[in-house]
Amino acid sequence: MQALKDKLQNLLKKLKEQQGVTLIELLAVVVILAILAAVGVPVVMGQINKARVATDKANEQMIADALQRAEFDYQSNSANGGALAINSTGNLTSSPGGATLAPANSAANGSSFVSDLLTNGLNNSTGGGYINSLPAPQSQKGSFAIVNPQPPANSTVPYVTFTYPNSTNGTTGTYYVTIQ
Repeated sequence: MQALKDKLQNLLKKLKEQQGVTLIELLAVVVILAILAAVGVPVVMGQINKARVATDKANEQMIADALQRAEFDYQSNSANGGALAINSTGNLTSSPGGATLAPANSAANGSSFVSDLLTNGLNNSTGGGYINSLPAPQSQKGSFAIVNPQPPANSTVPYVTFTYPNSTNGTTGTYYVTIQ
């Protein structure tokens, strides 16, 4: 029993005399951390990019919903005889091929008309604005735009499809919210 006790005391004495870690142990830890970082960073960055694209899709859907609410308000106003549409140049019109409309407080034309409609409403609209501000895209540079032709199938930019029913002639206009 005494021999076992002496061996244990010698072992404890050696452990107390040992100072720090060896260079090989330190190198092994650094290599393991490097491997974890090499595997983990791309995964995390991919998830961040997926979240940005999902945010853009949600913002695009919000813009499409706001435009559909604006179109409904425009149609339900008895003074307005048609549907709200967006022509190929991005201007708001009273129906497909109809007269160009100017939103309240609008100083420009094109896609900024749509932005003004969403934030300020139409001059003759009863509802005012439909969103507080137009969000900025998270996954791409540029801004959200409403376009008439469908983006190409190989496009890496997310987009949302939405339609406007035209109460005057029964046709349905299809538009796309995308980043340009």
